Amino acid sequence: MFIEPFKLISFNQSRWKNNDFSKFFINTDTKDKVQKTNNILNFLKNMIAKGEAKIEQSPCIYVLNIQNYKQNVTSIIGSVHYNERNIFIPNENIHQDKLLEYKKTFDKYKIQVNPLLTFYKGENTISSLTESTTRYPPKIEADIDGSTYRLWSIKNPIDLETIKSSFDSVNKLYIADGHHRFAIFNNMPRKTSTKIMVSVTDANSICLKSCHKVIVGNISDNWIQKISKYCILEILDEGDMKNNILINFKDGPTYKVTFRTEVVQNMSLYYIVNNIIINEVFGIKDVENSVFPLPGTVSFSDSQRIFELYQNSSAVIFIPSIDVSEFFKIVDNGDKLPPTSTWFEPKIIDGFVIMNFG
Repeated sequence: MFIEPFKLISFNQSRWKNNDFSKFFINTDTKDKVQKTNNILNFLKNMIAKGEAKIEQSPCIYVLNIQNYKQNVTSIIGSVHYNERNIFIPNENIHQDKLLEYKKTFDKYKIQVNPLLTFYKGENTISSLTESTTRYPPKIEADIDGSTYRLWSIKNPIDLETIKSSFDSVNKLYIADGHHRFAIFNNMPRKTSTKIMVSVTDANSICLKSCHKVIVGNISDNWIQKISKYCILEILDEGDMKNNILINFKDGPTYKVTFRTEVVQNMSLYYIVNNIIINEVFGIKDVENSVFPLPGTVSFSDSQRIFELYQNSSAVIFIPSIDVSEFFKIVDNGDKLPPTSTWFEPKIIDGFVIMNFG
């Protein structure tokens, strides 16, 4: 893999210490992406005019560290030629309506407001590769949305070559977050000259969780009868999400779902939730308009808030965290998961690093 420097658009350190603009950058639903990107651009132009933001004069590769109470993850941010696209491993299918929203945004503004979040399997960790850089004070340090962001730039030719050569043996980049952003480049002219902004970390650093599901609309009346051939249902007063699938109904009980091993043998958790519970048992065929993902950070205690946010919701399916070995077993076999099956952390907020294609 050839990772290359690029010209970053970034804010000054003083600006990141001021949280009055954070509403522009915190991740939001796709339906808001066009307006959100417009807000970011207008804000960025204003900050450049005031001297509080700038476009870097020379291309750099960047080191980003994100630390919160659970994780401390370091990544390399650079650009990769689109003609190296075969190294990117998408692990999920995409929603066509979501892809159209991202394409509309990109076609209008010609910027990437967030790098593709990717990771690789290998012996060398990003932390070890960047140790000589991160021992110095960062270019930017700021507390944003509960995490501390630290950013360093690498522009020295010798250091750049060291970083670039360290990725020579990396021939697979798993896409953790950014499947739709990656897919829009398939529609671009002059693909071979296009460079994509990516954030690269190692598989040992990144956190993998499941995306929970909120069901909007009606569920099959005889769903209990249908599911009984696959599992045992138990009504719970409280939810334990550690090892169990839970179905919490808006106006009803919470069920713990224990699948019979002999029935679902060799079936992945992704298949069980999407094909058995949602499609067959609940009788939902229009998944894009009836089933919406919830972050892996959501807990059972958030149920009431979820039902208030999704006025027409009828149930929430809480899914235990996916084991990374199961993830690699599926993806390395050439298969893809249903859309928005996984939740990877730490995510990079929109607008922290921006690459211009204009």
